[in-house]
Amino acid sequence: MREVLGIFLEEAAGWAERLRAEAAADVVHTVKGSGRAVGAHELGDLCEAWEMGEFGEVDPILEELARVEAEIRDWLAA
Repeated sequence: MREVLGIFLEEAAGWAERLRAEAAADVVHTVKGSGRAVGAHELGDLCEAWEMGEFGEVDPILEELARVEAEIRDWLAA
């Protein structure tokens, strides 16, 4: 599990940059699946809501991604 969470953290920095810089559809889909794979269901649900057009900005996704990253870092440090 540590290895999977480590990979998630490595990828997350790139996702955040890409979400800010380019068309987000592919990135949001990737974040949705990866988030759910590590148990970050709220992140996955936010991504799904964005994909369904429930909101247009990616800021809520970025905020939740940052929260998940911090939680994973705390867990890995314990």
